[in-house]
Amino acid sequence: MSRSLLLDKRSLLERMSLFAQLDRAELGRLAEITAVKRLSARQILFRKGEKGNHAYVIIKGRLKVAASGEDGKETVLRIM
Repeated sequence: MSRSLLLDKRSLLERMSLFAQLDRAELGRLAEITAVKRLSARQILFRKGEKGNHAYVIIKGRLKVAASGEDGKETVLRIM
């Protein structure tokens, strides 16, 4: 991983209140295991029932959280 990408990720993480209690070394380790994932419009990030082993942070854009009912109709739960 390039040093500049690692610094960019650490810079983003340190601006988030969720990680405010971490010191620079801890932020650096977190940045090392952080992956950037870019999504195009209408691309599905994950589906209900899939194993959840990641955490996601929205840096730019919006994310729609929706669920399908038994009738197949989509219900929007939240726009983030």
